[in-house]
Formats: sequence, structure tokens, C-alpha cells
Amino acid sequence: MANNNSDDLVFSDPPSSPSRNSRAGEKSIGQICEHAAADRISSKRTVKQLQFGRGVLTSRRYQHLWQKKTWIGFAVLSRLVRAFLTRASDQGVQNWDVAIAKCLSVVLVGGLGARTGDVVLATGYKDKDYYLQYRHIELYIEGDEPTFANLRARIKLEFSKCHKETANEEIFHRFRPLLEAHDSHMCPIAWLLVHCL
Repeated sequence: MANNNSDDLVFSDPPSSPSRNSRAGEKSIGQICEHAAADRISSKRTVKQLQFGRGVLTSRRYQHLWQKKTWIGFAVLSRLVRAFLTRASDQGVQNWDVAIAKCLSVVLVGGLGARTGDVVLATGYKDKDYYLQYRHIELYIEGDEPTFANLRARIKLEFSKCHKETANEEIFHRFRPLLEAHDSHMCPIAWLLVHCL
């Protein structure tokens, strides 16, 4: 059998066929070329006259609407925590740990802006440790003075919805203490300290 080298074979060029739609887009290209000078000036004028805006008008409108709802949510949670504390102090409790745990759970879930299932054990995960644990909470001092005002918290939501079994997709939240006396019952850092003691 003789050696056949495929490079030695010679083929003819493919037959040429008339191009379909050979003039497609010719009209629009002509208009672009015709108006190029005027369009260049108008686009430069538009860019120079742009004003800085934070988001489009519709998103600004919706942010304004949500601001009131966020404040109302904070007010409702504040009232709920105050009711827990007032009832516990007026009527007494067998164990203050229960009242403190209730307050911490409400304030922490509200402060994180999380679903309850992101923090506590959801019903479908009985055999797993898919809940917020002390190892997910980091308290540290920012600055030189060890004061309550310089205390910071970094909380990792490792088991939030759609991220329970995915690696390296944790969500971090950072907290500063609420220093106003009338908001102290809504401070997650304060409740974490009280609960740990």
C-alpha cells in the first residue's frame, strides 16, 4: 500500500453563490454616516451636561417609600421588646434567662434583617447544626479605649436560605452599639453581652 499524504490532495474552491441580502443594513449605515458630525456634537453636549444622581428616579422613589416601613418595623420590634421586659419586671419570671433569650431572638433577627430560619434550626434540618452558633459571632474592640461605644460585632450567617449546603458563601453583618438610652433595649450587642453573662 502506498503512502498517502492528505496534504498532497488538491481541491477546487467552493462554487460562488450570489449573496443573499447583500444590501441589508445599507440604508441605516448611510444614515449613520450622514448624521455622524451632528450626533458627535449632541452626544458630547449630553455627556457634559449630565448631573450626578443617586439611582434612577423610580428607585429613589421606592427607597423613600421603604424608609417609613423600615422605621415602623423598628418601632414595632422596639415595642415588642419593651412589652417583654415590662411584663417580666411587673409580673416576675421564674427564670430571667427565658426573657433575655426572647429579647435576644427578636432583636438579633430584626437587626440582621434575616429570616427566622437563617438564625434558628429550621424544621427540615433536624440532624444538622444549621443554626447561628457562638462561633459565628465575633465581638471586638475598635480603637484603643475598651469602652462600650467602641465595641463592634461581626456576625456570620452561614446557613441562610439557599446557602445552607454551599461552601464559601457566608453572609457577614457588622454591628455598632446603639448608644442612645431610649434605644438600648434594641441593641443586639448589648443583648449578646447580657445573654453571655
